[in-house]
Amino acid sequence: MLFTAGLLWFGTGLQPFWPLLWLAPLPVLWFASRSAWCVSALVATSAWFLGSLNMWHYFYGVLGMPCFLVVSILLLFALVFTSALLHFRALLKRGMYWSAVLAFPAVWVSFEYLLNLVSPHGTTGSLAYSQLNFLPFLQLASLTGPWGLSPLPSPLGSIWGGGQ
Repeated sequence: MLFTAGLLWFGTGLQPFWPLLWLAPLPVLWFASRSAWCVSALVATSAWFLGSLNMWHYFYGVLGMPCFLVVSILLLFALVFTSALLHFRALLKRGMYWSAVLAFPAVWVSFEYLLNLVSPHGTTGSLAYSQLNFLPFLQLASLTGPWGLSPLPSPLGSIWGGGQ
């Protein structure tokens, strides 16, 4: 949990080191493939929430958002990550490895796309923005938009977890 949180902390935020986000899901995906669903859910939610606290100063200190709103936003993203992880785990346990590989990023991209439709802030908060310093990868955005960038760190974790 702490390893994923640390990778997420440094792989996202205002000054992300983009390769770390590609590795962030690996520890919890590996853990989920070997643990009960309820423990996996708790670990995933905690890991994502703790890792996303790197934005606390910006949301609360700079923008002046109320604490409950910052916690709600961070918890929403953590619950979506947990949902993707549990979907991955369920498919993996049924032996549907390729479906699990695709399901994890599909859940995340679907969430980001729906958030884009209902939020007045558009794609703000997308994981794609953490990848802006990786030029070859960034060129993919000309074809797919941010929804082609944000899921790709996730399949790496899904493949690693699904190959067991």
